[in-house]
Amino acid sequence: MDRQKLAELTSSTGALIVGIGIGVYLAAPLGGLALWFVLVGVALHGWGMFDRHRELVAATETPPLWWRALYALCWVGLAALLVYALVYSK
Repeated sequence: MDRQKLAELTSSTGALIVGIGIGVYLAAPLGGLALWFVLVGVALHGWGMFDRHRELVAATETPPLWWRALYALCWVGLAALLVYALVYSK
């Protein structure tokens, strides 16, 4: 099981780096769509977080305090990013 988790982590990290590279190449041509990418990304990530939280709560009586704190912190960060993107978009 540990080997499988390491493989998934390595694969995900590689996908992240590839995504960053593609973003660097396409930054100028897609610059006008940045707000839409942020909105779609926030919506997808937010749904995934919500769904994972719901699954964890259903599987256990109460998620650990550290997990609830990170969950709340992530939502605050997403809200701040969304406000920033809306205020400073062109």
